[in-house]
This record gives sequence, structure tokens and C-alpha cells, in this order.
Amino acid sequence: MTIAASASEKWRDDTLATARLIMPDVLTKERELTTRKWFDYRFMTPLAATMHFARLYRSGLQDHVRTITDLGLAKNVRGVSIRVPNEPSTTFTQLWLARQKADELSVPYEIVIRFAFEFASRRKRNCPPRPIQLFANPKTEVAWQSQFEKYREGHLPLAIERSAGLPQYRVEHFKALPAQIAFRSFILDYSTSMIGDWSSKIRRECVEKRYLPVWDLMRLVPRHIRHSVVDDIRHDMRLGMLSIAPKETLPGIAFAPGCLGLPPAREATSPECSGCPFAERCERICAGVNGELIKQHGAASPVADRRLMNTRQKTLARVRKHRAKKTALSSTLSGTSA
Repeated sequence: MTIAASASEKWRDDTLATARLIMPDVLTKERELTTRKWFDYRFMTPLAATMHFARLYRSGLQDHVRTITDLGLAKNVRGVSIRVPNEPSTTFTQLWLARQKADELSVPYEIVIRFAFEFASRRKRNCPPRPIQLFANPKTEVAWQSQFEKYREGHLPLAIERSAGLPQYRVEHFKALPAQIAFRSFILDYSTSMIGDWSSKIRRECVEKRYLPVWDLMRLVPRHIRHSVVDDIRHDMRLGMLSIAPKETLPGIAFAPGCLGLPPAREATSPECSGCPFAERCERICAGVNGELIKQHGAASPVADRRLMNTRQKTLARVRKHRAKKTALSSTLSGTSA
């Protein structure tokens, strides 16, 4: 199997599993989140992003326990499963919703998770927060939001520096996709706002990581020092001091937005879908996914179908119980009259 075929099959498997495990009304939000989540996650399927969030949550929980409770206990703490479940569950849905909440904040997941555990420690919670409890609630909203903004400002630059980065954002793979355009704008703004010499900025963003064409940053450099900046970078290259990201061949599916082929997330007239370069392909994949789900499970959303059946069964059980009580009461009244 080729790399492209393998990647496409993995994407399809993730999409089928997602539709099998998560309610459609929850999945609808994935379309909007493709333009809000942190850049590292915009080419991930929602399922892959959720499992990545789960692994980071477990790591953060272990560090939290190690810090405030027991060094030996920490290694045995699990918190959540890092395997895709076979059946729908409330726990997995809550994990999914927590990941969506993290996406709304537009930062790396580890920043949200680490902050939330620190916030909980300061408030002396008896138990570490579960994934869905990592965020603000009505009682903590003001304090949580103000402290999170400070934490974000202090930790985001380091997270950006340490990030290996996705090859999808490098200049050789630029296709003017919405995520790529947004990322270039972010890196440009970030580079110009951060303190540092121009040589280091251009070396890092344009030569080593190749996120931006050289001229995108060079045009912002004062004219009288441009030659000096170029000489500095050439000098470092001659000495082999640069850590240049390798060039990678990527399959076409690697450039797809995370919601590709997810039927509940598709809305042809929405801003996200109407301007998406993958719109036609998404329509075909959605039709195939729905067909496969109906073939395997008898419904386009097995989890919604199962919930509906459970609701009907509970309703019937209540009706039978009510009728039984009514019959018993009627019998009692008849006996009394006699």
C-alpha cells in the first residue's frame, strides 16, 4: 500500500469511528473549530486530536499528582484511557467536549492543561479536575479567564519555539489553503512583535523552519541593515550552524482540514465549506461514509440511533409501569366497593 493510500485509509477509519462514537450535534461544531484551533491540530482528524489531548491530559495529571501528592503514585495514575473505545460512553464524550473547549482557546493543548492543573492547585481542590473540569465555570469564570490570559502570554512564545512544526506550513508545500494563510499571518505578526534581532528571526522562520518566504520578513527590515542581516545568515550557513527542517513528501490527504468527510460537520452554504478547496471531495467522502455506516450499522449515526432506541424503550417501560399501577389501583377500588 502506498503512503497516500495508507493515509487516506487511516483518515476514513477515523471518520467512521467518530460517527460511531459521537453524537451528530457534537460533531457539527468541528467545522467551525477547523479555523479556531491551534495550528498544529488543523490537519488532524478530530479523533486524532482528541486522543492527542488525552495523552497530554494524562501526562499533565501525572505531573500534578507528582507535585502535590505522591512521587511514587504518579506513574500509576491514568485519568483517562488513551485508546479509542469500542463503544460510545459518557466518559469519551466528555473527553471530546473538553478537547473542543481547548480548541476554542486557540493555543496548544498542553498550555490549557498545565494551566488548569495549576489553577486547581491554587484553589485547593480535593480531587484533580477531570478533562471537562479543566475550564472555567460560573464561579471561577472571572479569575480563570484573567489568570489564563497571563499564563498564555508567558508560555506561548516558548511553546512556539519548541514546536517542531508541521511540514504542511513550509514554503515548498504552500497551496494558499485557509490554514496556511492564517499560519503565515500569525508567524509574521509574532515575529515582528517579539524582541530579537532580525538575523535570528529570518534565520529561524525563513531558513530553518521555512515558514515564510525570505522577502516576507526582509521587507520589514530597515534598509540600512539588510546587507548585514544577509551576511549574518550566510556566515551561519557556512559554519553549519543552522538546523534546517528536512523536506518531506506529503500525500494529498495531509492537507485536508480536520472535518473532511465528517457528515454532521458538512454544511455546503457555511463560510467554512463554501470556500473550502476540498468541498467537492468532502461531499463524495461524506456520501461514502454514510453509505458504509448504514451498511455496517443500519444507520448513518449508530450512536444517535441507539440513543433514540433507548429513549423509546424507557418511555415504553414508564408507560407499562403507569398502566400497571393504574390497573392495580382499579382492582383495589373494585375490591373495596364489593
